[in-house]
Amino acid sequence: MEFDEVKEILDARAHVQEIFRTLIEDFLVTYHQNLEPESFNQKGKRKFLKPNEKLKLILEITHLFKKRIPYKRRNYSKKTTIRTVIKEEPKKLAQYLRGNKRFYEPVVI
Repeated sequence: MEFDEVKEILDARAHVQEIFRTLIEDFLVTYHQNLEPESFNQKGKRKFLKPNEKLKLILEITHLFKKRIPYKRRNYSKKTTIRTVIKEEPKKLAQYLRGNKRFYEPVVI
């Protein structure tokens, strides 16, 4: 494999991560702003979410990933969950990198 091919693969992988970065960052910032100081335990100079708050965070992320968004899938559905999009985008990119598809158009969330 040539250097340019490796560079293209690494650039594409970073691009797939960027698609979802804003979604996750916005969620985490908003979630954090709604937390009370009592939601944290302090160990030394570091703060950690309390166990019940960790569970709430996991449930909220799960709820986020279950939201349906417009997305054209292989089975031609018009909407799907964010979780499915996260799984499908790397597959679409891999098909493009292997030469199975002529172009790759990333999803915009």
